[in-house]
Amino acid sequence: MPPLIIKSHEHNSPTRYLHGNIKMENIESVTFEKLPLRDIYGDWKKELSGSFNADQLGNHLVSEWVAYIECHHCPRSETCKYTKPHPKWDWKKQEIQCGVKSEVIKNFIKLSFPYLVKGDMMVKKHLLSAAYYLADFALTAETQVGILIDPDWLKWLGNYAPSFFGQVVHLREILNKAAQDLSHVPGIYDRKPILLVEGQSEKVFLEKLRESHLAWFTDLRIEVYGGNGNRHPKRIQMRLDKYVEDGYVCFMEGDADGKQKDVFDKLLKQGTVKKENVFQFAHDFETSIPPYILLKALNNLGHLEKIDNNEFEQIIDCSQSSCKLIKEKYGLDIDPLKIELADELGWMFNKSNFSWYGDESKVMEETELGRFLDFVIKMH
Repeated sequence: MPPLIIKSHEHNSPTRYLHGNIKMENIESVTFEKLPLRDIYGDWKKELSGSFNADQLGNHLVSEWVAYIECHHCPRSETCKYTKPHPKWDWKKQEIQCGVKSEVIKNFIKLSFPYLVKGDMMVKKHLLSAAYYLADFALTAETQVGILIDPDWLKWLGNYAPSFFGQVVHLREILNKAAQDLSHVPGIYDRKPILLVEGQSEKVFLEKLRESHLAWFTDLRIEVYGGNGNRHPKRIQMRLDKYVEDGYVCFMEGDADGKQKDVFDKLLKQGTVKKENVFQFAHDFETSIPPYILLKALNNLGHLEKIDNNEFEQIIDCSQSSCKLIKEKYGLDIDPLKIELADELGWMFNKSNFSWYGDESKVMEETELGRFLDFVIKMH
């Protein structure tokens, strides 16, 4: 999402241009009437009433959410620009409200203020809740990073120091809460795509493509919804609902004639995943692989090395499952090889001399596997 741009014109008459279709002029204030508000601990124990401009609202939230601290107790005090020298003691800093957390609150409110003006009560509630969590993340991350880079603090932690590095991972919980709130504010938050695939083969293949360092795959989140423990539609639906709550947009892949077909169809009827966000293989992932590429991958794994390519293409014509045809014609059971085959296929696609996308011949792009890759690329 491009940054929100605020342009000030003469006579202090601001025009704001925002991501999406919001364009608002002369925004001066927003009025709240008993709007639920989080307290300094994150609990819904406060209410917000009255009219505020952006600066007034930012300052009010700072007064609600930012505690006074003596900055010399903070691991970032030596490098933080917001600290103030103590008038009497050189080794101390003045007690102030944390400048990092305060500025995050004020900057976020200033830049998102038009959404507050335009939004209904629910949007206002979630946007201010997001402000709370983003500021909480900024302060917590700042202090924890300060500990991670300061040998004196690490020494002070003693035996607890190694596990503190693992503790930093819990910061994602704060960001999850911010994402949950921002997903209720149209235009200010782009949901991250998540792809749910039926089998491990698809996941292994796509994760191998990350090694190509192409942006399409480096930040792709993939989860498997198939498997004996996950087949119940209600269980999968609960996972989908949680992903949506956490700010993701869900995409799904499935097999038209696979074991999960009934489950797949039931999930689509729920509407959590839009039809345009669904890709269905005619048979399965392995059958989508063009025969000449499939044979090459099998050869690389030491199988069917003496089979003629033209013969293989005539037999494995994708009219039915390639796994079934290979077992019938060549006596090779691919099921135990699926993960290894997917990894090998990904390695082949990562090779610099293999042009599988944007080739003028469009040979790959017209195959089912090519269409699946195009579906994945366009998720972003």
